[in-house]
Amino acid sequence: PEREHVCPYLYGHGELFGLHRPLAPRLWRRPEIRLTVDTAEDYNRALQLWRALSRFPPEIRFSGETVIAVYDGLFHPCNEENSNTAEGSNTDKNSNTAGPGEKR
Repeated sequence: PEREHVCPYLYGHGELFGLHRPLAPRLWRRPEIRLTVDTAEDYNRALQLWRALSRFPPEIRFSGETVIAVYDGLFHPCNEENSNTAEGSNTDKNSNTAGPGEKR
């Protein structure tokens, strides 16, 4: 039985639930982006992402475009040295973390 994650149960029992899973806009279809927190590594990544996003104005902080741009700036394979830990990260110096309307 699924005790920790609800979604597999819901998906596996569609006859019991009204499921609607719309596709994300094409620009946001990035299956390699991981935003779940299941491990200590996931937590560190989420913390690093949150710290970088918290520098943006609230009205754009959580827009899909901003989150994707910041995520790419932090965790894109070219920037792998920045994604190892949340502590001591280069997020303030990283020139690739600009979101929409911000200079890089």
